[in-house]
Amino acid sequence: KPQNMDEVPKISVEDKKEEEDTTDNKNTEQDNNNNSNNNNENNFLDTPKLSDYGFLRASQEGDVCHICLEIYEDPRQLECCHSFCKECIIYMKKERDSEKKPGTREAYIPCPLCTKETILDINDTELKSLNVDEELEEVSNKIRELSKDQDNESNKLLEEKLNSFNQIVVPRNIKLLQEFDAAIGKNGLTFIPPFHIGMITYGVMEGNNSEDDMHLTNWHAIIIGPQESPIGQIIYTYEIVVPDDYPKAPPEVYFVEPKILMNCVDDTGKVDLSKIEKVDLQTLNYQTGMIEKTTGEFYKWDPSQNIADVLVAIRENMHLSYVCGPSEYLGGSYR
Repeated sequence: KPQNMDEVPKISVEDKKEEEDTTDNKNTEQDNNNNSNNNNENNFLDTPKLSDYGFLRASQEGDVCHICLEIYEDPRQLECCHSFCKECIIYMKKERDSEKKPGTREAYIPCPLCTKETILDINDTELKSLNVDEELEEVSNKIRELSKDQDNESNKLLEEKLNSFNQIVVPRNIKLLQEFDAAIGKNGLTFIPPFHIGMITYGVMEGNNSEDDMHLTNWHAIIIGPQESPIGQIIYTYEIVVPDDYPKAPPEVYFVEPKILMNCVDDTGKVDLSKIEKVDLQTLNYQTGMIEKTTGEFYKWDPSQNIADVLVAIRENMHLSYVCGPSEYLGGSYR
């Protein structure tokens, strides 16, 4: 205790006012915190939930039927209000029908979840006495549609990956070295289909330009006309130039001699690959060696193909009757 009144601390008016302001600030801060918590709770309540989209019921029942473990198909409610696929309940009913006593017209179906029994007439084969669980059926259909969309999306992604894999372009020098080995038949390798074996030969042209030889730029080829056709005994020679951006760009093919009448060959002998008409060899008349009609489609180059594919497309186009007949006595040379 203070010994006298002089030792008692004195509180000034300013100190008292400062203390009141501090108390007011604390109360205001507490009120703000309470308001913030209330706002958070309100925001949480406003957040969309699965039930807003109709999925709460499916979560309560289980996303799949408890019997077949598949998405619900035509769900029916038992007396206990648990639902199962119609076919699953029919299966359970048949099992109970086999166990019922003779003369009994009722089947007792125990619920697999709660064991409560539902009474069904033995003649009610379509479960008409059971209510359709429309709410669960709607939710199941939504889930099934979502699964289908996800499958389609997965298939689309897989297709894109496969397409990207197919678009991988082999470097020019590696691809040409492979074609060089196939052209000379190294280790039995060939890119010529059996139908054209012996009728198409090709290889690197030997020239004075050693740089071109090193880059395998200039090639030559020989094609024998379709057998039994009017040009079946004619040997056609070609020159082929492989561009620097091969195989993204196709090889340039030129007829040398003799001349030929084809829609894909211009006056200089250059072949327009996009005008090579496709044919169906199954329609080939083996007696005449000719084909009367095209498939209506045209050859299309892509980087996975090679020089041999172009030569094969040209020779198959030569089977057309409008080519074989008029070209028989042309002769001459483009060079």
